[in-house]
Amino acid sequence: MKTFISAAVCAPLLCTLGRADPDLRVEVPTCAGRLSAQLEFQWLTRDPAAARTEAARDAMLALLGAVVEGRGDETAMALRIEAKLAHATLLHRATFASVGMDAVRAERLAHRNVATCTKLVAGYLDVQLDDGNPNVDPTLGKPESAIALLE
Repeated sequence: MKTFISAAVCAPLLCTLGRADPDLRVEVPTCAGRLSAQLEFQWLTRDPAAARTEAARDAMLALLGAVVEGRGDETAMALRIEAKLAHATLLHRATFASVGMDAVRAERLAHRNVATCTKLVAGYLDVQLDDGNPNVDPTLGKPESAIALLE
């Protein structure tokens, strides 16, 4: 009886060990899309922060590969595309809105969304900065935190 109870308690835990957290399976593709849109916008506007965003996007794509693991590729791609389009629209509104407050709100939301995504890969980005990754502009100096990468 004791073995049966132990098995009943441990079985659900063992079944979930190989799976990513459902929140990560939504958040990581969403962040990959947002960072892709941010990077494309920075390329178009010749923003020097594009190198830092590219490093964050590359780290997010690596994380996406680990989270999806061949299951749910279609769902992850759909989430990524939807987030990329939504973030690109937000950046467009922040830049070209005719109403000043609308532009300010859009800019704040875009910044907050990208900062949230960058937090997911902050440790990786810190290591990349320490290792002299060519995707990170050395003239920018090492920030105190990877969160400052996109500020």
